[in-house]
Amino acid sequence: MKILIVSWFFPPTNAPGAIRVGALVKHLLSTGHEVRVLAGRDPGCPQTLPVDLPEGVVTEVPLPFATRLRKGLAPLERQYRSGTMRHGDWLRILYKYFQTLFCIPDRYVGWCLRAIPAGREIVGAWKPDMIYASAMPVTSLLVAKGVAKSARIPWVAEMRDLWVDSHYYDMPAPRRWIDERIEESLLGHADALVTVSEPLADALRKRYRKPVATILNGIDLADVPAVESVARRADGPVEIIYTGLVYPKQRDPSLLFEALGSLGEARSDFRVVFYGNLMPEVLQLAERHGVADVVETHPPVSHAEALRRQAEADILLLLLWNNDGEAGVFTSKLFEYLAARRPILCLGREEGVAPDEIRRRGAGAVLKTEDEVRSWLLAMRDKKRAEGGIPPLPEAVGAHIGRAEQFERLEREVLLPLGRPKA
Repeated sequence: MKILIVSWFFPPTNAPGAIRVGALVKHLLSTGHEVRVLAGRDPGCPQTLPVDLPEGVVTEVPLPFATRLRKGLAPLERQYRSGTMRHGDWLRILYKYFQTLFCIPDRYVGWCLRAIPAGREIVGAWKPDMIYASAMPVTSLLVAKGVAKSARIPWVAEMRDLWVDSHYYDMPAPRRWIDERIEESLLGHADALVTVSEPLADALRKRYRKPVATILNGIDLADVPAVESVARRADGPVEIIYTGLVYPKQRDPSLLFEALGSLGEARSDFRVVFYGNLMPEVLQLAERHGVADVVETHPPVSHAEALRRQAEADILLLLLWNNDGEAGVFTSKLFEYLAARRPILCLGREEGVAPDEIRRRGAGAVLKTEDEVRSWLLAMRDKKRAEGGIPPLPEAVGAHIGRAEQFERLEREVLLPLGRPKA
């Protein structure tokens, strides 16, 4: 079967969406499908993922204006991330107005002008059986629909997150009305819908009254360092690692910092290390709780390096937002953490697919109070001292999380039925 993949995020861009879609392309090629990819390149993300695909598979359609704008704003971005930007609050407000008025459906909308003609050219010459588009951004779906409609071929919309119904959606009512119409025009007319957890699938089924396939994020197990090959320090402080973004007042480490601050001098028995595009609020939070001396922040690292650092950690930190919408959030980070087989400290929310999975697998602790966090941290410190290190969790913790199993379900339940010739 011939499948055209449409995704703004794709390797070498180092972003969770790019990792998932890149892995899907490799899987489809390995199972005998013919695949072409129509992709963008996000200048705001590190370009560190390996591509490892045959020449001619990927057609990259950049957005030159966005690249030039991002480079021009780089000095301001560095100031913001370091906390030295003047008038930062005003600039955030202005940017929000700009997004609301002009970035419809999102800031990548200009990609349509180049990507739709490029997609139509691919379809005209190559004749795919279907198009598979992955969002976010929603612009990827606009491109896929525009190409599929003119070619009269089926297309699949993958929603790695909800859009208008997301608890992170914060546009005003007039803009929400516009976005709802756009979402309905896309998802309501897609031939199949895919998402990453059952709560998200239920939300889409309720709104669009059509079947939705749940394909978990999973992880490429071949990318994960072998547990036996990872060297960990038997002495020194307990190292708590976090990789990814921090969302102040939503997914933030305040509870952890409160617990560490309550330890007094004993906080030096711990070190919290963050890797990612972090806002200055992280260090400000650490200072506010008196724990800045045991907190480090570092720029993003490659995906391979992130997996290595996770495997070397004593504890892995997972931050969730205490919001009912978070119940369906099944991040790719969780599967990376499970594969590392290191104890997970989950903070922010007790109910949902991620906390439930941690408890079901015995992969760590889901905690909600400062006293609980403090007691658990001290127990882990004592365990490290008594046993000369915190041992790996049982193999069962990382069982059945491979992406291959999920992609086989995607083929069986969505792609193959949709690609069969109509009787």
